[in-house]
Amino acid sequence: MPPRLARDDAHCRRTDRRRLPGRVRDDRDRGGARDRDRAGRGDRRVAAPADRDPAIKNLLTGVQATERELLSALERHGVTRIEALGKPFNAEFHQAMMEVEDPSVPAGTVVQELIPGYLIAGRLLRAAMVAVSKGGPTARPASNEN
Repeated sequence: MPPRLARDDAHCRRTDRRRLPGRVRDDRDRGGARDRDRAGRGDRRVAAPADRDPAIKNLLTGVQATERELLSALERHGVTRIEALGKPFNAEFHQAMMEVEDPSVPAGTVVQELIPGYLIAGRLLRAAMVAVSKGGPTARPASNEN
């Protein structure tokens, strides 16, 4: 191999080695939230037929146990879920996906959580995707606390 190609090849390997640990850690953090959501959605989809079939009931129990373990592992690493339901909409923690006409709830209140959001060590990992009420009395302004 010519000296220049060998030098370039060594540089590429060195650069990849330096970047890899950060990339793996970032992908793991993002993937954990995504995997937890998938487990929760599977749990909701299976719940209806579980009443009729004991095999599906056992599957559902296993999915719920896996979800609990995954959630506890994420919490051990500083990942916490954003509690959004019933709180005033806050653009720092919530992403509005739709508005729902509901005069019984103050306008700007989160009435449905479509996909949960997560914080890692107090910083936003992913915003909660929510439905926000409109048409009710005006809500108090949202605070920066979650």
